[in-house]
Amino acid sequence: MKTALAFALLTCSTCFAQTSLEIKGVALGSDPAAWLSRWPGASCSKTPDQWKEVSDSHCYISPTTYCHKDPRGMTACLDALAKEMTFAEKKVSSLYGYYVQDRLVRATAAMATSSYLPVVTALEERFGKPASRVEDSIKNRAGTAFERVTMIWNLEAGTITAKSRAGKIDEMEVEYLLKGAKEELAARAKALGKGAAKDL
Repeated sequence: MKTALAFALLTCSTCFAQTSLEIKGVALGSDPAAWLSRWPGASCSKTPDQWKEVSDSHCYISPTTYCHKDPRGMTACLDALAKEMTFAEKKVSSLYGYYVQDRLVRATAAMATSSYLPVVTALEERFGKPASRVEDSIKNRAGTAFERVTMIWNLEAGTITAKSRAGKIDEMEVEYLLKGAKEELAARAKALGKGAAKDL
């Protein structure tokens, strides 16, 4: 009986997590006000024209910019932020939210590559085994190859992708993507591409 009850509770918890997907307390599909409510020192701005296929606007947090004007001073702010700006109890170097028509459709958190195993372990504990796991490699500017592991969770409210190496060799990334956003952004990019073709 206890085993059955524990399984039922786990299943219910997973279902709730899937239907209400959040990253650090900000729900996918919410507006920029929710991001600023969670992170008052965040910077939000319109997306430059060359990146319009990604979003209309974006909000981001990096420790130095977040604490630049904090009345407590840079050191005190950074110390406080280090305890709060974490993912799976690992330090986050930057956090981005991307908006289309004031809806959060994509969010990314960057961390040191060494955080990958603890992060994916926490994701598996919360959401179960990933739907896919792919191993490949990427090269740095010197041509040296580094192993990269990508895991993807397909959930009811969207997808979570964890890459052991992302924009930098020593940096991993977790991406939360709202359900339907991949197709929406692809259509958006295609439409913008047609406009750009007129300028050839």
